[in-house]
Formats: sequence, C-alpha cells, structure tokens
Amino acid sequence: MALYEYRCKECDRRFETMRAMADKDAPAPCPACGSVKSMRQLSMFSAKVGSSKDLGGCATSAAMKMPCCGGGCGLPRN
Repeated sequence: MALYEYRCKECDRRFETMRAMADKDAPAPCPACGSVKSMRQLSMFSAKVGSSKDLGGCATSAAMKMPCCGGGCGLPRN
C-alpha cells in the first residue's frame, strides 16, 4: 500500500488516499463531493539515506546548520 495524491475534476479538491500500487491510476472517489472523476497527481517526496556524518557534508550545509544531502548538489563535501 502507498499514499497517493489525487485531484477531483468536478470540485478541484486535492486529496490523498492509501491504495495498492496496482490501483494507483484508477480513479479514486473524492471525499468532498463523491465524484469518481479524479486524476493522480505527481507528488513530492523525501528519503533519508543516512545521517550527514555517514555521508560527509558540504560547506554550505555546515554554514546553514542543515544536514547535507550527500553531495548530490555538486558542492565540495567537507
């Protein structure tokens, strides 16, 4: 099961629902109006692969007191 975001074509409401991956593109009923005319939306996500100690850290992340993303930004790591 995964959490997917949808947009209702009738009332334009955005909502989330847990569904099997096989059903991700099937229309989901809108909790606001009950319409089944919905579309799956592209969602933002984040993933944590380790701590900044494990991955090193870039000078920018240290200056901003934020964890490093692992060097994917291309900035030199400490």
